[in-house]
Formats: sequence, C-alpha cells, structure tokens
Amino acid sequence: MKNSFLIILFFFCSAFTIKHPVPSLPSELNPTKANDVFSLNLIAQIHASLFTIGIDHVPMPILVNDFSVSKDQLSYHFKLKTIFFNPKRQLNAVDVKQSIQRAISNKIPGYEKLIFIEGYDNFINKKEMELKGIRVDSKLNFSILLIKPLPTLIHILSDIRFAIFIEEKNQIFGLGDYFLKGKYAVELKKKVPYLAEKVTFIKVEKKKAIEGFLKGVYDDLFMYQLSKEENKVLKNKAHIQAIPSPRTYLFSINSALISNKQVRSSLQISLNPTLLLESCFIQEKPTSSIIPPGFIGFFDKKKIPYNYEIHKEGDLKKPKAISINILKGVGSENCIKEYLIKVYKANNIKAKVEIVETNIAIKNWMAKKIHGMFYYLEAEMNLDFMQFFNPKSELCLSSQTDKVILKLLNPKSELCLRSQTDKVILKSKKDNRII
Repeated sequence: MKNSFLIILFFFCSAFTIKHPVPSLPSELNPTKANDVFSLNLIAQIHASLFTIGIDHVPMPILVNDFSVSKDQLSYHFKLKTIFFNPKRQLNAVDVKQSIQRAISNKIPGYEKLIFIEGYDNFINKKEMELKGIRVDSKLNFSILLIKPLPTLIHILSDIRFAIFIEEKNQIFGLGDYFLKGKYAVELKKKVPYLAEKVTFIKVEKKKAIEGFLKGVYDDLFMYQLSKEENKVLKNKAHIQAIPSPRTYLFSINSALISNKQVRSSLQISLNPTLLLESCFIQEKPTSSIIPPGFIGFFDKKKIPYNYEIHKEGDLKKPKAISINILKGVGSENCIKEYLIKVYKANNIKAKVEIVETNIAIKNWMAKKIHGMFYYLEAEMNLDFMQFFNPKSELCLSSQTDKVILKLLNPKSELCLRSQTDKVILKSKKDNRII
C-alpha cells in the first residue's frame, strides 16, 4: 500500500463553468450499477444519498430534515426535507424505501451490511416483495426497524450507491445539485455561489490533459495522479492543494480460470510486491495502514516486516501463458506492464498484459477472459468495492492491520495472508459472520 497524493488544480474562471478532463468517461448513471470511480464521480453530481460524510468523517443529513433513534437502537425514525426530483415530482418516503430495496436487489458492494434490517432474509431470497423493516409512516416520514443494533447504519446510508432516485420513461432523476445536460455534462439546478454553473466531462489522457490545462483548455486535473516532475511544471501556474489519499494496490487472480489455490498464491508471490512498488511507484510514500489518517483504526509504522510463505514448487502446474488487465488510472501503467511481463518471463510464463478502461477489465473478468487484474482502491471509495469481483479471488494482505478489511469482504473469500498477525480472523459469537 502507498500513501498517494491527490492533486487538485484550478484556474480562476470568469464564467464559473468547468471543463473537467478525466482518464475515462463515466459508463453508468445508475448508482446501484456503477462500479468505477469515473461513473461515481458524475453520479455524485446528479444524485444524493440520505446523508453524506463531512470532512470530520461524521455523517451530515442531506435529504433528511430530522431523525431519532430508540433507546434499544432497533428503531430509526426519519423525517424528509421538502425537495423535488423535478418541478412536478416531490421526494416522498416511498421513494426512499424503493431506492434502498433497489440497491439491495442489485447487490451493490456492501449491501450485506444491511443484514440486520427486519425482513432482510425474506427479501433478498425473494420470499417477500418488500423489505418489511423499512416502514412508510407518512408522505415525509419513514422508519427503519432492526433485529440487532447496527451502529453504522447512518454511515452506510451515506454511501452514494444508496442514493435516492426515481426512474420515469427510461430516465433517471436524482436529487443532487446538478441535472444531466447531454451525455457527459451537468448543469446546476439553482445557483449556488460556490458551485460551477456547468461541468463538462471530457476524456483526455494525462499528458494532453496537462498540456490543455496549461493552455487554459481544461480547468482542473483532479482525476489524475501527478508525479513530482509534473507538479514542478505546474507549480507556478496553478492553485495546488495536496491531500493525503491512501491507495491500496491489488492484484487478483481469477479462481474461475486457475482453480488451484497454491498456484494462485505462487503467481502472486512471484511478483514480489515490495520490489514492484519500489520500481513503479517511487514518488509515493509508503504507509502500513489501509485506514487513512483521521479515521478510527488508523495505524502507521514506518516498516512492517513481510513474511511470505513460499510454496514448495513440487507438482504445481503453473499455466504456460496468462492474460492480465491493468486498470487505467492506476498510475505508472507502462512500468507495471513491463514489470509483470519480465517477472513472469523469468518464471517461464508468457504474460499478455493490456492496459484497459475499468468497465472493460470488469467485463473481461466476469466473462473469464483474463487470469489476473491489477487495480487499486482509494479512501474516497468504499473499501468493499472488491466484493464486486469473484468471491473466491485471493487478495494478498501484507500488513498486520490489513485484517480489518476482512469485515468488508464476502465471508467466503479466500485470503492470501502473509504476515503473522494477518492470520487473526475475528468472528462474532452469534451469527458466525466475519466482523
């Protein structure tokens, strides 16, 4: 894992509109179906969830006017704000219930966190058409009833993938500050002093995005990972704010194509992740915690000893050739590509490595066209994004605090645990689920 820096750069604009360059264009506007950061970036403009997480990491109400919790923490009662999807359609409690049900039905990453809502099992198993534990009390009032306390409920409802929206005539209407204007542009619903009136998303590779930014063609470089050299070029020509942003790099092996666990582990171990990071991510600062500074559970030490279990080769039948997708936006993609080809060549394996868009990589993974995927997670994204992938995928967790990620994974996930303390897996006493 590395502690990367997200660089925000802006020119002052006389007309407050933004041309927003991105490495990849959004591919999905439905919050319950989006699985890439570029789509979620656009979705966050046109949609809103009941709450949002503030800069102090505390949930703040967005669509909720007021709410209360019972003493036993099993009943949450909410009152909605008076807000409209469009001039003719007001938000109501039924919309909230249907949106949450839709998110669970579509099994968005993390949907299992709502397992303690009353009637969850019957709903997810399609024994009942409605989720009993979400009760519509009146037009603007609803309740969520639990069978066990769920202290993180408000945090869960802050996820943009639990956004409240409606679908009419094959068109999605959200409750964000913007409405969609064209395929890749949004306009402000009503003027707000600190928000741009219009934002246009434009696909541009990094080098051209920087050139366009310097010429005033583009207004920011928010979605790009910039090197120290690139920052020096931009230093006196932009407003720069560096924000520490923990990023976890992952390499998953598709168990649907390579069923032998020891072979998968051997393929991962041979990469030597420490050397890979030192070779291709020189500009980044290592950290030993997947939890960013400011969050409960943050743990940071300069060095964590790695304890790789090298399997005895024996009768392991490694594939003669493998295909790997590297997601665009990972950073240092060409370096990673060359590294993977070189390492596997030394192990007598021919590696076909391609750098592709997120949606293409996911399609290839689900269609069983690739053996491996190199991707990343950032603190801004929900860490259980990995649930989208095959539950049996192996994930090599290298630091002693990576065990906290277990609670976000499918309980059936196979984990390639490399450090001594990674082998500690906590289970709750009552439901035997990983916590």
